[in-house]
Amino acid sequence: MELLPTLKIHFLQTELHEHNRPYLKFLWWQDGQKEQLRIFQHRRVVFGITSSPFLLEATLEFHLNNAPPDYKETAQKLLKSFYVDNFLHNVDNEEELMKFIHESQGILSPAKFNL
Repeated sequence: MELLPTLKIHFLQTELHEHNRPYLKFLWWQDGQKEQLRIFQHRRVVFGITSSPFLLEATLEFHLNNAPPDYKETAQKLLKSFYVDNFLHNVDNEEELMKFIHESQGILSPAKFNL
């Protein structure tokens, strides 16, 4: 059985450290008036910025490397099988599939990631 899940809404799940937020700002003109310029900074990783794939990979790697000891085998499979937010893995039977799904959710849910 081939698994081809993807992470759902993953970029908005990754919070930026407060000391990094000043580097991800955007400008907003209130009511289209250039005199009423407001500056905002993001608290979450924004989809589309150059570093987004790297930040996702680093976040995934952190959580997979810190998986509970009982889930280490599944964590290693996840670690080796992700490409950005896509995942490819094979299992031999339904029992193995259910175990893999359960353990994957146990590893990724603390980070608010859903496959």
